[in-house]
Amino acid sequence: MFAPPPEDPHNRIRMVRAHAAAAGTLCVRAHGSRTWGFKGRTLSRRADDHHWLRVVSAPLDKEPGIRWDGIACADTLLPRSVPRPRVHDLLEWTDRTHRYRAELSEHLPRPALQSGSPVLTRDLDLPDTWWADLRAALTVTATVPTRRQAGRMRTSWMDRHFHRLLGIPSIQVTSWTTGHGDLHAGNLLGPPLVIIDWEGWSRMPAGADVGLFHAYSLRRPATAARIRAAFPDTFDTQEGRVGELVALAQLLQVSERGGHPELTPHLARRAEQFTGVPVPCRFRGFASFSAWSWAPFGQFRCSVSRRSRDLRVRRTSGLDPWVLNRAAAHNRSTEAVLTKRGFRCFRRNQCSPTRGTYIPLPPAPAL
Repeated sequence: MFAPPPEDPHNRIRMVRAHAAAAGTLCVRAHGSRTWGFKGRTLSRRADDHHWLRVVSAPLDKEPGIRWDGIACADTLLPRSVPRPRVHDLLEWTDRTHRYRAELSEHLPRPALQSGSPVLTRDLDLPDTWWADLRAALTVTATVPTRRQAGRMRTSWMDRHFHRLLGIPSIQVTSWTTGHGDLHAGNLLGPPLVIIDWEGWSRMPAGADVGLFHAYSLRRPATAARIRAAFPDTFDTQEGRVGELVALAQLLQVSERGGHPELTPHLARRAEQFTGVPVPCRFRGFASFSAWSWAPFGQFRCSVSRRSRDLRVRRTSGLDPWVLNRAAAHNRSTEAVLTKRGFRCFRRNQCSPTRGTYIPLPPAPAL
């Protein structure tokens, strides 16, 4: 997945120099645009004509975790019937503050199904053979024995967080399997199918992989329905439902920290469908909107105050104060939809948005 460069210029320079050093040691020429990982932890570029050079770093005073060698372990331990890039060479070294690992892998000329965000923004039009290949690949992966386990896949994590995130007690996981750990459209290519970014593969509850892919796709109902049709053993069995609940809890934790606000209402509704218990109120009413063809009005985010339940709009880019003031004047709204005419706000007990309160936008300011 693509991420912005790290804000700290020292970290940015450190990673650029580490990548150049790795390219020199491995005797390849790095070129093309730089691809940054989350918080600047990784830096990747194309190398020569047929390779991809990825450098990951971790502070020396912290344990690197299972993601440190996940891609190399997957290349060694997973059967070749699981379609993924091959790893050709590895390099490790340290400096005074960080450890580094360089992985020279096969370059894939085709882009992923989506870039920029794991949250699906368009419906996927893929042939039945692609879905069958994905099902087969996950089935084979599930048979690989491993002791690797991510922290959020442990029962101790569920015991600590299920009640806070889902409003229910922790549940017992009776079926464990091996999975990718970060399955979404940004890590899938096709057709033909290729699965990338195996750094977090581990032991997990059965159904967690498919549940995560489905959760990231909830904003596109047609694709979400196609996922359910392709994996009935996940969505029609008790074991699979447990795995999906784990995936929903993980993404709600991300939402709690400010990530994927546009997905949060969909996650909350899906969780409530499973449990019959309302999720905590802090997950209700969050949404993210774009101004479509009138892009000068920018991007903004709506949320509901925990105390007053007032609709609040916070600017994220380019939105003028007159829009903020107009939207924030509406009280007791828990959901909002932006149209080209204005905000349509409604309470949760109103099933039809057409019954909502309409807030017209004032005339657009001169640009």
